[in-house]
Amino acid sequence: MIGQGAGFETSIETTLLFNGAPFRESHGDPPAKIHLALQAIPDVTKHLKTFHPKVEINLPMDVEHMLETLSLKKAELPVWRWVFLGMLSGVWMAIAGIFAYSVAGSFDAALLARFPILPRLVLGLLAPVAMHFIVIFGGEFYSGNCMFMTVGLVRGRVSVRSCLYVLVGSLVWNVAGCVFFAFLFGWVTDVFSAEPWLSWLRAAGASKARMAGHVAFFRAIPANIMICTAIHMGISARDMLGKLVALHFPLTVYTVAGFEHGVGNLILVPLAAMYGADLSLSDWIAYNLVPDFLGNLVGGALVGLADVALFSWDGGMFNTNQLHNHAHDAQSIRRHMAAAAAAAAADASRSRNCGGGAVASKPGASVRHKTGGSDKVEHLSARTLHPPPVLPGPSAHLLEMEIYFMFAL
Repeated sequence: MIGQGAGFETSIETTLLFNGAPFRESHGDPPAKIHLALQAIPDVTKHLKTFHPKVEINLPMDVEHMLETLSLKKAELPVWRWVFLGMLSGVWMAIAGIFAYSVAGSFDAALLARFPILPRLVLGLLAPVAMHFIVIFGGEFYSGNCMFMTVGLVRGRVSVRSCLYVLVGSLVWNVAGCVFFAFLFGWVTDVFSAEPWLSWLRAAGASKARMAGHVAFFRAIPANIMICTAIHMGISARDMLGKLVALHFPLTVYTVAGFEHGVGNLILVPLAAMYGADLSLSDWIAYNLVPDFLGNLVGGALVGLADVALFSWDGGMFNTNQLHNHAHDAQSIRRHMAAAAAAAAADASRSRNCGGGAVASKPGASVRHKTGGSDKVEHLSARTLHPPPVLPGPSAHLLEMEIYFMFAL
């Protein structure tokens, strides 16, 4: 059983015929309201083997429903929770940032002259562990909330006021947490006082502070597109390994590409200023930090809008009742399957009239075909939407798979 949630259930049933010998083994009961095709399977199917492929992801429509629900829960958080969770994210960002900077700043100048991409590559591979800590352990993150609150706002779950409450609350306490713990873990501990880390940190921080505002803004949009995509994929995954992989590599993409993440810069630039970098904090805030936050907001909103557009395409844009969308998809599947069943019955009738070696019974029963010395049992009422693939080779190695997607409300 997969995709349980948001008022619907999904079942996948697969029929295998190997070496021409059908067999059946049951692995759990189908949903109570499963398609009538499964109720009409005759006694011959007790020799068939069925299995349910293990699917370790949540269905896209379920993920959208989770985003809506989370946006509502975030809007109801009290202020003290924002203080705690926003500062907690600052802990993870500071620790992961110091870890990544320690490796990225350790390369020899001659090596960097030949391979200037090395610091970005290291940062892209190491810094995303902060997202693992935030999502798995806990924390509130401005960048991800740009997506959550967009979905909740468009779907009518939260008001504009609630949306601003969440975004401002997470931003303020992310700023406070990142700067405070960068000072506590990065400056008080004196971890970057020696070369080559000191020179690298000063140069990296100064380059951020001198960036043009429009450049920072447009670099921040794809950065948060990747961050929110990672969070979306992390919610889709059900197992721990899947979540870690989904959360990691989209962040590697934006980091190596050189895009801008406002919350991430709250570790690098303040640390560089503490260690004596030649930069103006006011210029950095005006021409880098604020454009980064605005660009990140646009990027996160784009992912949220794309999510709603993809999974609410049938006109239920502002309808928060998830059954509306799921019912539409289920009815569409049923119409296709009814047409496929009718086509199967017509094929069986033609086979009877032409004496093609098939013995057909009433709809809901089965048809047995002689094909290459092996028998194939075909259920007229449970055909797939597309013909099953037939692998090349002699009949002794014939393997045919039919997958039935059944949606029940």
